[in-house]
Amino acid sequence: MNDLDCTPEQKLKGAVSLLRDEAYQWWLTVKEGTQPDRLTGEFFKTTFQSKYVRASYVDAHRRGFLNLTQGDQSVAEYEAEFLRLSRYT
Repeated sequence: MNDLDCTPEQKLKGAVSLLRDEAYQWWLTVKEGTQPDRLTGEFFKTTFQSKYVRASYVDAHRRGFLNLTQGDQSVAEYEAEFLRLSRYT
């Protein structure tokens, strides 16, 4: 969503629009119990990850980021992996 020229509110609405079934119902419950000024993209990301992404998964990717070396990869391949793993830091 960072590549889209959207306001933070539009980005949040876009992310929520991708939720389905139980995840969407979960978000409605979270939204109902949260003050409107706290409903930001960062709040959504943090709350969503704590609910649906296992800590061990995030930790493994963080370790992968910290241990990342270029090795035999091209610069482009290394950069792509760096960017992919940097989301978990």
